[in-house]
Amino acid sequence: MFLSSLRRWFTDTRQPSQTPAKVGARRGFKPRLETLEERIVPAWSVSDLTTTTAAAMVQNLVGAGVAVNSIQYKGAKIASGTFTDSSNVIGIAGGIILSSGSAKGIAGPNASGSFSTSTGAASDPDLDKIIALQAGYDASVLEFNFVPQGNILSFSYVFGSDEYPEFVNSINDAFGFFLNGKNVAIIPGSTLPVSINNVNDSLNSQFYVDNDTVPTAHDTQMNGYTTVLSVVVPVNPGQSYHIKLAIEDAADSTYDSWVIIKSGSLSTAGHAYAPPRYTYNPVTKLYFGYLTVVNYSTVGLTGPLYLFFQSLPKGVKVTNATGKSSKGVPYFTLAKGIAAQTSIHLPIYLTNPYHLNLGTFFSHYKIGLTPIKPV
Repeated sequence: MFLSSLRRWFTDTRQPSQTPAKVGARRGFKPRLETLEERIVPAWSVSDLTTTTAAAMVQNLVGAGVAVNSIQYKGAKIASGTFTDSSNVIGIAGGIILSSGSAKGIAGPNASGSFSTSTGAASDPDLDKIIALQAGYDASVLEFNFVPQGNILSFSYVFGSDEYPEFVNSINDAFGFFLNGKNVAIIPGSTLPVSINNVNDSLNSQFYVDNDTVPTAHDTQMNGYTTVLSVVVPVNPGQSYHIKLAIEDAADSTYDSWVIIKSGSLSTAGHAYAPPRYTYNPVTKLYFGYLTVVNYSTVGLTGPLYLFFQSLPKGVKVTNATGKSSKGVPYFTLAKGIAAQTSIHLPIYLTNPYHLNLGTFFSHYKIGLTPIKPV
């Protein structure tokens, strides 16, 4: 309670003891030139749960290769919903919003450095573990079960907050994506969760967008937000999973935060393989060709990824593989992953003493792609 009271005291412009200089230094209002087009047709259009449903949110979110059921929502109706943004200012032009306050509050301009909406909703126990000793408030939680058809679950998102930049290394609103209880909202290439403390202008800044300038550069209320990030995790086709998407205020119910997930991006159908054409070198007695791996989804498959061959024909060995699993399965490490709607060409050298026709072997069911290193 002490931290909460102290925080509110520092951010309340009506404190009688403040001097004009202190009030003037505060970022309560940010002047911004507004175009006539923005006044006529706002770029942001948000429908919260007073006019839409949790089922419609999930339908908006889910793409190919995922069958969902048992949809539940906990939180205030004004805190979550669907949106479109014709300006595509954050890199996601449409999808769903979960907030610790007002979903509609995400729309620009950034006219306040302390945008706050108290919804009166309870906290979430999984998020409470993240914020530890601080109390949680105003949680909005969307959860459902799903059955994947493919072996990699992926989706794209942005996290932003009006707690930037004042509360870096201090009070942090919490969010998480809990897949069967494990938070998979992780900074690329690390094991750290995405948070205000872990992504800001001095730490992991390549994933951070500063919107705290005057006049504001980006048409959104968020003082700061992440670049578009991706969740890329392995799943077992045909197995049932539970996912919880959640966000809440920490320490008090002020300073809204938002997490935005791209429309149609939660999917497990996104990659394919084009068999290589080989040339034979009679000197080295090796076959050489390029295996093409295509990511045709709108979600980038962040690395590292591991492409492995589940079995090989008699006598065939991969001589330039990155490594082998304990069961002798050769694999290649794709450190940079595969960007959305692009392909990579992987050079492969093979022994093939029986001169088998390998064209039919390199088909989808013989090759695997996973975020987990084969063991």
